Amino acid sequence: MKLFSGFGLRTRLLITGIILSIIPISIIALLVTGKTGEMRDVAAGKCVELAANDLEHIARNVYAMCESQQELLEKTIATHLNVARKILADSGGMVISSSDRVTWKTTDQFTKAVSDISLPRVTLGSINLEQSLASGNGQLPVVDEVGTLLDTTCTIFQRMNSDGDMLRVATNIRIANGNRAMGTFIPARGTDGKPNKVIQTVLSGQIFVGRAFVVNKWYITAYEPIRNSSNDIVGMLYAGVPQESVVSLRKAIMDIKLGETGYVYVLDSKGNYVISAGGKRDGENILESRDSNGKYFIKEMCSSASSMGNSIGTIEYFWQNPGENAPRKKIVRYVYFSSWDWIIGVGVYEEDFRKVEKEVQSLSDGIQHSILIAMILTLVICVVVWLVTANGLTGNIISAVVNLDKSSTQVANASDQVSASSNQMAQGASEQASSLEEVASYLEEMSAMTRNTAENAKQARTLSQVAEEAAEQGKSAMKLMDASMTDIRESSEKTAKIIKTIDEIAFQTNLLALNAAVEAARAGDAGKGFAVVAEEVRNLAQRSAAAARDTSELIIQSNGHAGEGVRVAERLSENFANIVESVQKVTQLIGEVTEASDEQATGIGELTEAINQMNDLTQSNAANSEETAAASQELSAQARDLDDIVDSLRSVVDGKGQKS
Repeated sequence: MKLFSGFGLRTRLLITGIILSIIPISIIALLVTGKTGEMRDVAAGKCVELAANDLEHIARNVYAMCESQQELLEKTIATHLNVARKILADSGGMVISSSDRVTWKTTDQFTKAVSDISLPRVTLGSINLEQSLASGNGQLPVVDEVGTLLDTTCTIFQRMNSDGDMLRVATNIRIANGNRAMGTFIPARGTDGKPNKVIQTVLSGQIFVGRAFVVNKWYITAYEPIRNSSNDIVGMLYAGVPQESVVSLRKAIMDIKLGETGYVYVLDSKGNYVISAGGKRDGENILESRDSNGKYFIKEMCSSASSMGNSIGTIEYFWQNPGENAPRKKIVRYVYFSSWDWIIGVGVYEEDFRKVEKEVQSLSDGIQHSILIAMILTLVICVVVWLVTANGLTGNIISAVVNLDKSSTQVANASDQVSASSNQMAQGASEQASSLEEVASYLEEMSAMTRNTAENAKQARTLSQVAEEAAEQGKSAMKLMDASMTDIRESSEKTAKIIKTIDEIAFQTNLLALNAAVEAARAGDAGKGFAVVAEEVRNLAQRSAAAARDTSELIIQSNGHAGEGVRVAERLSENFANIVESVQKVTQLIGEVTEASDEQATGIGELTEAINQMNDLTQSNAANSEETAAASQELSAQARDLDDIVDSLRSVVDGKGQKS
């Protein structure tokens, strides 16, 4: 990655995409190229193999054609022989004279040796057969009739001797000079001394059907013995057609083409062309032919053919035709058709095989060129696709980076503001908590004073009850007033002290109520309930102060009157009633003060509890504010980290090292 560290994200994506596209395409191209080469080699080998197999198949097919034709011809010739036999029998048969003889100038059809021989005269119907008839244009019985009916050759043979030599005494076969081949004969033994198969078969009393040499060429023939009345074999009847006269077979063989130069040809075992390319060299002997390396390839074919049976042979040689610059290798598949002594050859130049290989090579080169073009097109498409993709991705990322940058700045500013506000809130909450602690302390002191006031009020009530009782007793002890004046003065003095104490308590209560009102005002909404309670306490304190003043004035008057008790004794009863009434009012007022003090103590306790709860809440708020401030600072730090990440992301996208 250090290699691409100086590039932007767009460039990195483009380079990476191109590399990722090129690598698989290159691998595929290499694999396809390799496999194409293998395919080319395999195809070339298979082409040669298939071509060679094709040669073999063609040789087999021609062999099969010959077999079929042989079978058909043999059946046809057998039929012709039957017809010839019937015509011969209808004509009266072959009659051999026992007394009349005729001299024949005979010719061996193989050696062409000529000799004279005297044989009994043969008569067909009414015609005596003799050699002079060979040159005439007249009709001969039996043979010409068979030829006219069946378009086939027909011959009647006469046995020449005990060996079995057979002389043609009547035939529709003509020789080169146009005469009938009468006077030619088939020797019982060939030039090699071996028995002639035709003669041997006929003398054994059987019918010979097959290929045989007739006069000057090969025929597909049928021979059967002719017997006399003594059942002796005195001659033989023949029907046959030239081997090469089957036009359809010759044409079918000559029409077979292999590639541009390949063809099928037929030789006999002596190297004579039976069927040549286009029929141009039919009958030519090529046994001594040699290739460019001096190889007698025809001799090799002919010598091996007879021992091959019907298997396929192969021969390869180099042949240079006139006008060609160099010899070319030729491959021949051949098979021997023994029934006709045919060597069926299927030959083609090897370069014809290679043409398919060259076509495969050309196709392979075309495939490789197509792959190269496809690679280039794919690369161009990949560049375009990755360029569009990179532009789209980097455009979106840059937009996101800008938005992140703005957001991080806003988050940082907001977190700073929240942090400042949280710090101020925490400081205010701390100060408020401190003030609440002070208020709570003041309320605890006020509560203690209120409890004291309530206790004193209870005592004053008790004393008021005692004074009331004393007043009641004073009514009944009017007569003892003089003695009790002193007690009254003392009681009045004590009462004055108590009233003074109540006045002081009322003053302090009023002061505390005033302070509570001030603190309630400072507490705002939280102190509204406390302000109401403080107002009521203040009212009670004022009433207590007013009552105390009234009581003090009465006691002062009582003390003044006590000094003048004697003078006002007559008025004592009335004044004492007023005292009883005032004491009752004082008792009532003290009871109200007591109740107010209890209520004030309860209110102060509740206020203290509320203040404590407010203090706890304020401290909790202060702690939360501090935590909020800390979180804001952390958020601010994270915002700065986010800003750094945005800078890094922009650096990755733009390929630069600083924020733009």
